[in-house]
Amino acid sequence: MVDDAARVLKKFMDDEGLLGACAATRSGSYITGVVPGHMHRDTYVAMTAIIHGGAETLAMEMRTPMDHVIVRLSSTTLLIVGLGTKAILAIIGTSHKFEPALIQRAKDVAKSLEKYIH
Repeated sequence: MVDDAARVLKKFMDDEGLLGACAATRSGSYITGVVPGHMHRDTYVAMTAIIHGGAETLAMEMRTPMDHVIVRLSSTTLLIVGLGTKAILAIIGTSHKFEPALIQRAKDVAKSLEKYIH
């Protein structure tokens, strides 16, 4: 099942020209996918889970549902969307790529991955 999820993520990355796309648990453990080569995988997924968890806590405090998280850096952007109740999907690419249509496609990919990742 994880191999199927990895294929879906790789195709999404290739189709969109992304630097990385991976699934991780909400507690910060790597499940599958691609993390850019210059990054330490375990640190990357742990920090991504922490960022997502912080945003979820803020959303609860503000009494509003969370849709997704975007972290914009000078030349790259990280997008995090929920992947079921126990996982997240983290996508990293160049900043100019992250338009509303890509964000929606990422959510659609996350929805399709739910059957592979429990």
